[in-house]
Amino acid sequence: MQIITSIIPIFAVIFLGTTLRRFGLIDDSFVKTANRLIFYICLPVLLFHKISTASLNQTIRWLPIDIMLTAILSVSILAFLLAKAFHWPLKTGGTLAVNSFRGNFAYMALPVCYYTFGDQGLVIGSVFMGVLIPFVNTLAVISFTIGGTKRFRFQPILLSTLLNPLFLGCVLGLSAALMRLRLPAPADKTLAIISQVTLPLALFSIGGGIRFRNMGWFHSRLWMGTAFKLLLLPFLGYLALKLTSTPIRLPEQVMVIMLASPSALVNYVMADQMNGDPELSTGIIILSTIGSIFTFTFWLHIVGI
Repeated sequence: MQIITSIIPIFAVIFLGTTLRRFGLIDDSFVKTANRLIFYICLPVLLFHKISTASLNQTIRWLPIDIMLTAILSVSILAFLLAKAFHWPLKTGGTLAVNSFRGNFAYMALPVCYYTFGDQGLVIGSVFMGVLIPFVNTLAVISFTIGGTKRFRFQPILLSTLLNPLFLGCVLGLSAALMRLRLPAPADKTLAIISQVTLPLALFSIGGGIRFRNMGWFHSRLWMGTAFKLLLLPFLGYLALKLTSTPIRLPEQVMVIMLASPSALVNYVMADQMNGDPELSTGIIILSTIGSIFTFTFWLHIVGI
């Protein structure tokens, strides 16, 4: 029952966003503006506010982080091996790999963590994001470089990571928590109000951005990429927990949910800009977002919710 009361409302808001977009009550302009507001203001504020007020001694667990990074690297290699086995173009392998490991942590995983596990789940997910963002950004560029014609350059990756608002929110939040910095009550309340706007607005934005045209529903690459992201990646993380005899507590539950998040919207932009396969990327993003209503439910059950 807890799974149903957590997951159904999240996807009800997403599909409400899709419905409002279809009937013209929200449009592309709204979605673009909302995404900018979320990415540059609301989410960084949320991450900073939640992390800065957390007790890090009770939050940070390094084993789940190590498992996440290992699972992400493993699934990217498997995606390239699959593309090679089927003699797909290198650009398809790069696109498949990136969509297999780069999830929509902020817009999808964090809401599931918050509405299922509460504030502590959101804090743990936010801390995990501080590690995941630079890792997946770098691995995504490497994957598209292997699969495309553009040369790998480290400096732009480092710069884009350091200037990423979500990464900055995580780093500043961790710094404030380590220094035990406490904001004045009015400032703290202001950040709390902005934080409360973030996740519902993100869900509306996800729904408003869903398009079903030119999907290529029966394309095997589309379904394989979606299966890699929603099933194989979290399975590798869960398997590692079992092999290491790690008790599944809140950090481990959050870890599996982070790995089970659908493909990130930015994967399409990167595929388009780095000579990948933008059509395949679009299909995996949409199908994995829709399919995650079932796979989130499945993985929450597996980890004991």
